[in-house]
Amino acid sequence: MFRRGRLLIGKEFKLATRSKWLLLLVIVFPILASLAVISVDGEPSYSRLKLAVVNEDRTFLGLFFANFLTSMLRGENIVEVPSRVELAEVLSETDGALIIPRGFANDLLFAKPSEIVFVPNTSRLYTSIAIYQVLNNALLEFRALPVIADPDFMSQVDLDPDYPPPRIVVESMTEQQMSMSTLLLPAVIAAGVMLLAGIGASWSVHEELATDVVSLLRISNVRAYEIIISKLLTYVLVSLLMVSVFLLTSTLMGFGAPGSQLSLLVTFLCLALFSISIGILFGVSLGGGKAGQILSVAVIVILMVIGGFFVPLSIYPESVQQFSRLLPSTRLVEALQRVSVLGSTDGVTRSGWIWALLSGGSILLLSSLVLERRLKNLS
Repeated sequence: MFRRGRLLIGKEFKLATRSKWLLLLVIVFPILASLAVISVDGEPSYSRLKLAVVNEDRTFLGLFFANFLTSMLRGENIVEVPSRVELAEVLSETDGALIIPRGFANDLLFAKPSEIVFVPNTSRLYTSIAIYQVLNNALLEFRALPVIADPDFMSQVDLDPDYPPPRIVVESMTEQQMSMSTLLLPAVIAAGVMLLAGIGASWSVHEELATDVVSLLRISNVRAYEIIISKLLTYVLVSLLMVSVFLLTSTLMGFGAPGSQLSLLVTFLCLALFSISIGILFGVSLGGGKAGQILSVAVIVILMVIGGFFVPLSIYPESVQQFSRLLPSTRLVEALQRVSVLGSTDGVTRSGWIWALLSGGSILLLSSLVLERRLKNLS
């Protein structure tokens, strides 16, 4: 019995290691995953964030709050801006901006309602909303002015629970729009669409090649591009069904801005097309083996990890950010965030659509050429 089990295990091991692509994945994927984790955890990730600060209140207390709110950042990542006029020139290069208005210290000192203005960078909404949530929670715990440096004295001081803490006002956006769920829900659905479309397309190609259905199609004079288009349309429709359920649910739950549903639908479908093209390419390139499906999953997961689906892109090193912003998946998830939060379609969103369509179309064209060559070898 032991000998038979050993033979079965040996046979399965030979089958598993027959594909060089699978062996490559076993080696490369852990390395890439380790590098991704190390690049994030090598130092506190929030220290990579970049904030602009406009301190209109030049009192000591105003300076203290400017330093207090930016103490989590490295010094070179704090951009001091003289006024709101100059802020527009540097906002696009930062993850957001803090404005401490004139009279803030006076209101705070006399326990009056006080406000700090936060200006989000709409092209980095994930990071901007994360910063807003952290700062907002920190200020809610503020219950006294730290004017006494003696710890023995402060240990005997009771904090006033009725002391009005400073609040953050978001410029040009509402507090409801600055909710994390507004960003995370589309990102989760986008991840599902990518996995469904990519794995489904790769599995479909694998089944036809493994069962020699392709040979029958070749005998029937079916061209490679017709096979590719049929798979594309099939899984676009499947993705459309999944997205439609999401949009219907979001409408019933009051999620999303009015008029943004069509833009969300287009963005999801562009993401599905790009994922389908990846699945088909690996499927036709690796033949009837299951390595194509495994590699499709691995590539899609890597694209999601470095694309800002679940963590802000700004926590990665600059080189990773620059590479990630070239990927269609990154541009599309940023477009999803902009449409979900702002409820409008701008040039950045449309350029993401165009880039995804061009990339997906090019990959499908390459897949068609590879499949056509494989069909000719069968005849």
